[in-house]
Amino acid sequence: FKEMWGFTFFIFLSMIVDQLNWNIGKFLLGRMIGTVAVAVYGVASQLNSMYMVLSTSVSSVFIPRVNYIVAQSDNSNELNKLFIKVGRIQFLIVGLIITGYIIFGKEFIAIWAGYEEAYIIGLFLMIPVTVALIQNLGIEIQRAKNKHRVRSVVYLLAAITNVIISIPFIKLWGASGAAVGTAISLIAGSVLFMN
Repeated sequence: FKEMWGFTFFIFLSMIVDQLNWNIGKFLLGRMIGTVAVAVYGVASQLNSMYMVLSTSVSSVFIPRVNYIVAQSDNSNELNKLFIKVGRIQFLIVGLIITGYIIFGKEFIAIWAGYEEAYIIGLFLMIPVTVALIQNLGIEIQRAKNKHRVRSVVYLLAAITNVIISIPFIKLWGASGAAVGTAISLIAGSVLFMN
């Protein structure tokens, strides 16, 4: 029971931190600026959520395979091959999406929502998370090996950093400042530390 509690607590912490990290911008904008800024940020946030779901849908298919490999042999070579294979597939998907967003996103958002600033916010949210999306299977490998505690704590620290740095950035740049704060915390936690 103690072992299960330790395992599930850090997964729960990771889920809470993800919610905090992706929603803190909207909360701070609502408190500091107003509903229009929240609406603009919300458009970009919605696009980012769809972007992340498309990538994670690929890696979630391989979760049973990862758990099987770890339970049977814990063969690092086999896990590496699977990680690289899935990462390449995810890169093809997210690479196409982010390229399309960079090229056509501004016009699409102008027609769809009417908030041109949402395009820039979307870039600040989507580009930093791209590296983490390509490496999503690594999270499942960490969980299968019960080595996800450090990741959960680092992401908690990144979320706290997000709150601290987003406040002055919102004062400087409004809704874009919230996205910059999130981007910096994502780059520090997901890209630099986890790699």
